[in-house]
Amino acid sequence: FLYVDDNFGTERPGFVRFYIPYGIWLPSSQACILQLWDELGIPHEAKKQLHGTALPIIGFLVNTATMSATMTVESRNALVQFIRDFASENTRRTLRDFQTLAGYVNWALNVYPLLRPGLTAVYEKTKGKAQTFGKIWINKSVVTELCWLLSHLEHATGVFFFRSIYWD
Repeated sequence: FLYVDDNFGTERPGFVRFYIPYGIWLPSSQACILQLWDELGIPHEAKKQLHGTALPIIGFLVNTATMSATMTVESRNALVQFIRDFASENTRRTLRDFQTLAGYVNWALNVYPLLRPGLTAVYEKTKGKAQTFGKIWINKSVVTELCWLLSHLEHATGVFFFRSIYWD
């Protein structure tokens, strides 16, 4: 048994083929692989047949035209709301809640690496703690750093694959 979730490839602009089962034009190589899968009986879905210069991949928008990666609007909004819901001073959250927040933000750091300092107080609060459901106070430094993180996250541009998109 073989399971392939994502398959990526390249195609020159204008090289398209009509894929009859879905009734859409697709890049030729993509239409060919779907036809092969049809012959082999490998299932696939129309909604997953994306193509273009900007594609969502695990919640990130990878854009080959701008050579950048950022969060999709939906992913970023969900993370912003998650942080806002978490960051209430003088409340208590479990260690697991802190770890969930840290993991969620760490995922976003793949495309916003300069926001790493926003987790310093979170890590400081959880250091040495082992009781998963033990309650931890959210103090002013945690709230301050999460607010800093939010202010920058809402306007962050993501990461560019090259330092500059303009060549000298």
